Amino acid sequence: MARRARRRKSPAVLIFGLALAAVLLLLTAGFFGYLALRAYLRGDEFRQLVAREAGRHLHAELELAPLTWTGSSVYADSASATGEAGSPVEKMTGANLRTGVELRALLGREVRLQPLEITRLDLTLRPPAPRPPELEVPPAKPRGWWQPKRIVLDSVLAQQLTVRSPWFELTGARAALQLEPTKDVALTGGTLRLPGLPDFQQEETRVRFIGDEVHILDSRSRTGDSGEVEASGVIGGVGGFDLQTKWTGVDLAHFLPEAWREVLRGHVSGTAHCTRQNDIAEISGSIRSTDSSVGLLPVLKLLQDFTGSERFAHVPLQELSADFTKKDARLELTNIAVESSGLLRLEGKCTTDGKTIDGSFQVGVSPSVLRWIPGGYGKVFEENRAGYRWTPLRVSGPLSHPTEDLSARLIAAIPGEVIDQAVEGAGQAEKVLKDGVKGVLDTILGF
Repeated sequence: MARRARRRKSPAVLIFGLALAAVLLLLTAGFFGYLALRAYLRGDEFRQLVAREAGRHLHAELELAPLTWTGSSVYADSASATGEAGSPVEKMTGANLRTGVELRALLGREVRLQPLEITRLDLTLRPPAPRPPELEVPPAKPRGWWQPKRIVLDSVLAQQLTVRSPWFELTGARAALQLEPTKDVALTGGTLRLPGLPDFQQEETRVRFIGDEVHILDSRSRTGDSGEVEASGVIGGVGGFDLQTKWTGVDLAHFLPEAWREVLRGHVSGTAHCTRQNDIAEISGSIRSTDSSVGLLPVLKLLQDFTGSERFAHVPLQELSADFTKKDARLELTNIAVESSGLLRLEGKCTTDGKTIDGSFQVGVSPSVLRWIPGGYGKVFEENRAGYRWTPLRVSGPLSHPTEDLSARLIAAIPGEVIDQAVEGAGQAEKVLKDGVKGVLDTILGF
């Protein structure tokens, strides 16, 4: 009986042994598989695969420094890239790259990377150009038993981003790039520099990449003590763009030659619509200021001496506005309005090609000022409207030495005996008057 019992237990022992062997075999296979996978991930083949995939998205040839692993975290000292023909990226360098691998995704032959952190990222962009057709390159044949189906990276964080291009320079920004489900970039901080404009301290910019287009969803920056700038629009893949900008409280000094910064003071606000299609760029918009002032001009000094009033030492401008359109070198200003309430007002339009100017204006002067200009009240400033006496003004000629027709009419209107007395008393009255009138025109028209 005991022998039969032992025989009945033998199959159970056999099954247990087989199961134990299978488990040990699986554990051994898993262990050696883990070692093989670990060796693959830490080898040059995987590093080169990652570099190829990243370069494919950048349309660039990318070099990645050797990888250092700590558990599932991976680190590289640097990465560098050189753009292919047609790529907007001329070159790129990154320092201190760190990410991690989600181990469970490896079971599905997928390398899913955790958010990639980069301490410093420098980009140099170049003018866009048509990209040559991409050639079908067969994937490299796997050398080992395991090859990932795909590499997934959802986000990149650059702690310090610098971008240089022919059009702008951005330094010291923080960039967060989201690659899935859409390619979005959020930029915060940093300094933006544009040719001929003041530095802008960036607050936040959100950008979305759609095909070859860059969509600026919104952008907010500050400049000076009170200037604020907003922008949005689309930049095309071959040099076209359609941008809208709005600014408020920007210091006039940023846009004036140094010699004029003590003459004209204040802040401006405005809007602009900038487009470029088929290599033709056009900008249109409007500007306005309500707190500007003008001073240190010969005519104001002359009026101050005549009247004994300090109001002419620095004249406030309650209105300074115009609409503008610029296409190539041609700039057209319309609806120009410049006013110092109770003193003078100028209205009109002008065009310039960068070398010459042609302007047509109406100049209104307060009757209380005209009484200090002999002959001006009735013979030159004839129209009475909106509290001013008005006269037409034409300005034309080279921008460096424009001519106007008002000075001559004022001189002709002065009675001969007044000129004679002024010459005897002060000398060169005609020159003083001409210089004064020219000073007003210089200020109003920005010569």
